[in-house]
Amino acid sequence: MRKLFEFAAILLVALLIGQPVVAFAASSARLVPSGQVSVLDNGKEVDQFHSEMPLPQGILMACNGSCVVQIQNIQLVAQDKAVFALADDDARWDLTAKSGRIDFAFRSNAKLVSFRTPHDVIQTERIVVSASSEGMVRGYLNVTADKTELTVEQGALQVSTRNGTQTIEPGKSIVLAQAQVPPPVTDKKKVGADLPAGGGGGGGGGLSTAAWVGIGVGAAGIAAGAAVLATSGGGNPVSPE
Repeated sequence: MRKLFEFAAILLVALLIGQPVVAFAASSARLVPSGQVSVLDNGKEVDQFHSEMPLPQGILMACNGSCVVQIQNIQLVAQDKAVFALADDDARWDLTAKSGRIDFAFRSNAKLVSFRTPHDVIQTERIVVSASSEGMVRGYLNVTADKTELTVEQGALQVSTRNGTQTIEPGKSIVLAQAQVPPPVTDKKKVGADLPAGGGGGGGGGLSTAAWVGIGVGAAGIAAGAAVLATSGGGNPVSPE
């Protein structure tokens, strides 16, 4: 009888230790790297892996080589040097893209995705497919230091930002960028010094800045955002399961 209790205690401890592993392995999303994936913490690499595994949800990762994320009705391909994280918040997938390009393919019944970038949060509200789009929407998100570009190549996406809702048609993009603020003038004697006599409408020069404005995720001091549609080129096709 004593041996039976000892065995039961050992079994209980083993189950408690293995419980987090079982929960982690039950994730519906899988990550398939073609090279190395670095796990980041405060911008520093704390771990790395090279083989297929359940997606570490909500953890920032950097790709050395492309990384394929397989989810039901969704496929994402984070290209080389992309830095991203993905988490399932029940209502939608939350994709954080710090930098780099991420190609996507959504089927019509896919769970909606929020694109969280340094310039704005773009939420998909509707996936629009047609016979010509082969029942899916394809496109890519590209994030650089200066701007975020969400491009649709096939099908259409209805998205919303803090500026409202709009539909991105095939071959079009929504582009968001941080405002370029002119540097302050420190020497008042130089203001209008290069203007011709009688020019400038009162002897002074005017400063003009044209920029798209976005709100940074987790950043302070950035003004309200604005989005415009622009023609975009093609990208690498991806296909969900």
